Amino acid sequence: MSRLHIAIICPGSLPVPAYGGTERVAWGLARELVRAGHRVTLLTSGNSQADFAHCIRYNPGTSLEAQVPADVDFIHLHAPFRTQTIRRPHMYTIQGNAKPGETYSQNTVFVSRNHARRHGSEAYVLNGLYWPDYGQVDWTTPRKHLLFLAKASRSEKNLRGSRKAARKAGLPLAVLGGSGWDIRGNTRYYGMVGGEKKNRLLNQGLALLFPILWEEPFGLAVIEALYFGCPVIATPRGAMPELVTPEVGILSENPDDWAQAAAQSGSYDRKALHEYVREEFSASRVAADYLRYYERVLNGEVLNPKAPGRPMD
Repeated sequence: MSRLHIAIICPGSLPVPAYGGTERVAWGLARELVRAGHRVTLLTSGNSQADFAHCIRYNPGTSLEAQVPADVDFIHLHAPFRTQTIRRPHMYTIQGNAKPGETYSQNTVFVSRNHARRHGSEAYVLNGLYWPDYGQVDWTTPRKHLLFLAKASRSEKNLRGSRKAARKAGLPLAVLGGSGWDIRGNTRYYGMVGGEKKNRLLNQGLALLFPILWEEPFGLAVIEALYFGCPVIATPRGAMPELVTPEVGILSENPDDWAQAAAQSGSYDRKALHEYVREEFSASRVAADYLRYYERVLNGEVLNPKAPGRPMD
């Protein structure tokens, strides 16, 4: 493929200081597209800074495409932007689940096979991250606690189930993603933590508890934990079977299995987990996958035969 000028349009600010899954994926994609020889312009809703790309803060009150530089060859939008009409070659990545009756552009790509198929599509790119942002893993660091890495206020993330599993396993639980208190004393809350503090807590993790109660589109927390050598204990919902193999964790709906796996988390080869995720879920692989979709659209192909979405319940 010839050298392209690609506009990546993303909500929020880049790089993301703490919580922000879509932003982390877009950031890594942009970096790897540049490393592959392409030129990138970032249009974001916040004050972004990048030494490898031109950054523009977009104005939601005016036409989005009018704010894209005239020499851009391809526009990649990381949100639906439903009120905007895009005429130049473009595609969308959707990270969330549609509401009943909601549809998306025919040039939409999802973030796992399960995610795509639940929306009537076969177009997907598994997420990946720019691992240098996470630093080196210190394999000598003592493993102190189980991990819960999600917005604790979201009931579908099942903090309650994670706390019960941790108590049954007799192990402390570190909650990264919310605040609270625990009269039993085995749960500690760290808020919406990011940066070096988040990485340090992940590096101290025994395993990630991820007993979700919904169809997770992807699950960045899973690959973040694996990078730091933490096996994953999850329910077999959404994209989990595409991420969690028997070599890196367990999938079960049984809370007793969660507790048992937590207690036995030291049996995993932590360095093998780290290498697995670096190979399978890197930003460089994401960039290569997206470039294949860019080429298809630039050649005049429509990525979905009909608008993907979710039927009415």
